[in-house]
Amino acid sequence: MFKLPRPAATALRVCALALCAVASSPSMAQEWPTKPVTLIVPFPPGGGNDIVARTINVKLHSLLGQNLIIDNHAGAGGNLALGATAKSPPDGYTIVIATSSIAVSPALYANLGYDPVKDFSPITLLVIAPTLLVVSPALPVKSLNELVALAKKHPGKLDYASAGTGSSAHMLAEDLAAQVPITRQRISHIFTCITGGSDADNAWSLSDGQMAVEIAGCPSP
Repeated sequence: MFKLPRPAATALRVCALALCAVASSPSMAQEWPTKPVTLIVPFPPGGGNDIVARTINVKLHSLLGQNLIIDNHAGAGGNLALGATAKSPPDGYTIVIATSSIAVSPALYANLGYDPVKDFSPITLLVIAPTLLVVSPALPVKSLNELVALAKKHPGKLDYASAGTGSSAHMLAEDLAAQVPITRQRISHIFTCITGGSDADNAWSLSDGQMAVEIAGCPSP
């Protein structure tokens, strides 16, 4: 029976999200907030991060007395959103949902445009997010073992989608592929390449057979 190694198996069960903000400035000594706060979401509408943002928006509005302006700033596996947050005024009025890519991307990109340690102040652990491995209903498999067997039989024929290089889905797929002697091909949907592609976008492609496999987050606020 095929089994994922312990680190990968753990990653498939839990993916931590954090809510981060640019380091505070003296202006934060004033009463906060006195105006709407921008909440940057690193992926398009309809995905897990977007759902979390819109869920907490309702509660934060009642707690803070101000609206949160949700800005879906997708692209580059979440790095465009982090870069935009890092360049915003350090006044506490721009916050971002930071996924696991904030820890992974420094090892994958030469020029991020931000420092993941110096440019952000962590606020809280926001979500514990199990990650699901799902396949197209057209694929004749019912288990991970059957999927691996099919991939071995048809090397390079099973496409999968991720939210971009460095995203948890991308890293988990690479880890899975490294454990089995198969070649695989990463799908290049326009949404994935240009906007980062949400779980909702990928789910549509999965359901109509445009791709075979998706690794998707399933956050639980």
